[in-house]
Amino acid sequence: MMSIKKAMFSILAMALPFASANAYVIVFGEDINTSGSAPWYSTVNSFAAEGQFQSQLNGLISSTENFESYAIAPHTQLDVGFAGGVTASFHGDGIHTGIAGESGHPHGRFSIGEGTSRYWRASEGAPVFSISFDLPVLAFGFYGIDVGDFGASLSIQLSNGAIFDIPHTQGSAGSTNGSVFYFGIMAEDESEAFDSIQFISSLGPTSTDYFAFDNMTIAHSHGQQLPEPSSLLLLGLGFLGLRLALRKNGVEA
Repeated sequence: MMSIKKAMFSILAMALPFASANAYVIVFGEDINTSGSAPWYSTVNSFAAEGQFQSQLNGLISSTENFESYAIAPHTQLDVGFAGGVTASFHGDGIHTGIAGESGHPHGRFSIGEGTSRYWRASEGAPVFSISFDLPVLAFGFYGIDVGDFGASLSIQLSNGAIFDIPHTQGSAGSTNGSVFYFGIMAEDESEAFDSIQFISSLGPTSTDYFAFDNMTIAHSHGQQLPEPSSLLLLGLGFLGLRLALRKNGVEA
């Protein structure tokens, strides 16, 4: 007959989760535009990617910033508060304005969402665009508008050194002016949390090209009531029941 120690080990093996494969979940959707003035509702692939990303944030504290409450101005650093007490510090260019579908808009950069007009303008050269967090986060997603229309590729590097190439379409001489994508990344466990994001463009520091960065979502678990105590209580009650059952059958614990 199985000893109580072996029985307890078997219960623990069933109750504890398997170790993570240490990989991030990535979502991406893109809508190619060549006019530089696409209407906000035309970004169906990007919207679908955002929906997929948001649907995977269950159980985490999440919130989205669309920059509409901030003044249009240069910002070498802008501190933005998110739900759950996390502050994100944006380093780079500043808040600009552009309306989706605006006739003759020359730059292909615009805000995402009906009735919105503001976005963070990010340089693909200098100053380098980066975001830092005062507490580690587990998920990060955003819209990129007018990225790579002059042939640049865009990547992000997390504070833990992980680098991810964003698979957006690279244009030439402005050929994809105003294209939109949504990119999201989510850690599979707390060991993959990160507290900064660096944007890396292949254009290099001498470039003067820009893109619009909008509707950024982050998610984290700070302040959440973790389920372990209740799980341990149930586990302890299971052990007690097993011990009593074994004693009843004349087996010493």
